Amino acid sequence: MTDVFGVSAPLREEGSADGGCRESPRTIHAAFEAVAAATPDKTAVVFGDERLTFGGPNERANQLAHHLQSLGIGPDVGVGVAIERSADLIVTLVAILKAGGAYVPVDPGYPLERVTVIFDDANVSVVVTSAATASRLPPDIRHKLQLDHGNNQWARASTENPTSGAPPLSRTRRRSSSIRR
Repeated sequence: MTDVFGVSAPLREEGSADGGCRESPRTIHAAFEAVAAATPDKTAVVFGDERLTFGGPNERANQLAHHLQSLGIGPDVGVGVAIERSADLIVTLVAILKAGGAYVPVDPGYPLERVTVIFDDANVSVVVTSAATASRLPPDIRHKLQLDHGNNQWARASTENPTSGAPPLSRTRRRSSSIRR
């Protein structure tokens, strides 16, 4: 029997090779971390011709998560996500969960007014984006983190798994009446 990450239930429940038991992961990012520790060379993400193993994306997600935490991201704090579908999107979502935040996705093709309403409603001050989509974001966003920018501030952050203190289930509230087409 395997779970969503392709790890057998006995490996997940029995724990380490020394026979110690550990609790089954209760969050998506904890499950991702468990698989990355047990099988870092196992394929995690396939997008087009790009194929990433668990080890690399886990370390990149850790670095981004540590940086997000340094910007104040934690439980009940929304992080905007405005990037095209890519392998980096998976790394970003895992990083936000590792930081303890909740992701607030927007389609980069949305009109600026709609993106502004969504981010204002969720009180977003940090957005993970790309060079291609950064110019289409509200100008008053305090931190726009461009994944494809060559001089990423988080590239020097720790690759160790962060602690977030976030509960196993994060929620994002949005007033449906505030979003109109």
